Amino acid sequence: MIKAYKDFWKRYFDFGGKSSVGDFWWAILCNIIVGFVVGLVAGILKSEFISYAFSLLIFIPELAILCRRLRDGGNSLLNILWLFLPIIGWIILIIKLVK
Repeated sequence: MIKAYKDFWKRYFDFGGKSSVGDFWWAILCNIIVGFVVGLVAGILKSEFISYAFSLLIFIPELAILCRRLRDGGNSLLNILWLFLPIIGWIILIIKLVK
């Protein structure tokens, strides 16, 4: 889990290559956990800036790992556009990422 999260940050701008299913989901799980902690700290300090800063910080590496995972699964990068469909799009994209 920690190795996958370190790899997530080391490959910050790496949109090429591939990422395994485990690397992808462990990195996402770590981001959820860290985001929860950051949200708690931001709530205690009454500062939304901390949450926004974390979201901006992880935007590019999450997009990069999403591109790598889609490519590894044999899917087109155009599948990222499913994110713009509110609920169904996310479900379709998650199904494609699991494969």
